[in-house]
Parts: sequence; C-alpha cells; structure tokens
Amino acid sequence: MTLPDAVLWIVALASGVSAMLTRRHTAWPLLASLGLCAVLQWAEVPFDPLRWFLIDVVAMLAICAIGWATHLDRRDGAILALFPLAWIAYALGDPLTFWGGWAVVVTQFLITVPWGNVWGRAIRTLPHNPWDIFDLKVRGEVA
Repeated sequence: MTLPDAVLWIVALASGVSAMLTRRHTAWPLLASLGLCAVLQWAEVPFDPLRWFLIDVVAMLAICAIGWATHLDRRDGAILALFPLAWIAYALGDPLTFWGGWAVVVTQFLITVPWGNVWGRAIRTLPHNPWDIFDLKVRGEVA
C-alpha cells in the first residue's frame, strides 16, 4: 500500500466513524463511491473519465437526497463544490488526474469529520486542560 492510499483509507475511516457517531450522513455516499472505485481498481478496470464522472454525479445526487431529508449545511455545500475540481483533474491526464482526484477526495472526507467535536472530546478526556493552566499563569493566578 502506498502512502497516498494509506492517507486516503485513514481519512475514509475517520469519516466513517464520524458518520456513525454523529449525524454527518453525507459521508455515506462518499464512502460508497470510494468502495466502488476501490473495487473497480482491484478488478483492474481502466480509468475512464466518464465512468468516474457518473460515479461522482450519483454521489452528488445521494448527498442532495440526504440533505433534502435532513438539511444541507455549509459542509455539504463545500463537499458538493469540490466535485468540479475532480472533474477538471480527470481531464488533465496523469499524473494530475491521480493527484487532483486524490486531493479532492481526501479533502471531502476531512470536511465530513466534525473537528470541533473531536477536539472538544479530546480535551475533556485529558486529566486537566492545559489551556486552563496557561490562562491562569498569564493572569498571574498560578505561579
């Protein structure tokens, strides 16, 4: 497994975990399209920009359908806005097709993770909040 593949699967895992623990259901169409693309790659199906475009359109329609049922927010809009960048990358040819598509997919998965909640949970699990001690030292309340 290459480093870009490892990064992609790590962010996909983070996106899947956040989709299970929160209401970020827009991760599911992205995960499904990643799974389909992984199967196509495993089956050694040659790259066809039209095929990937159609996979993206189906994912976009699924995200919009989920948004219609719940609500589309800014994150969903950002995810949808990134798809045309992938389409441009598909038209540029290798190696830009790979790196452009990879960057778009990784960014989309990173957008699905609620990083504020993750950071808040991480701080709550620490035995003490290091920022509180820093603030007390700055105010002169702790030596």
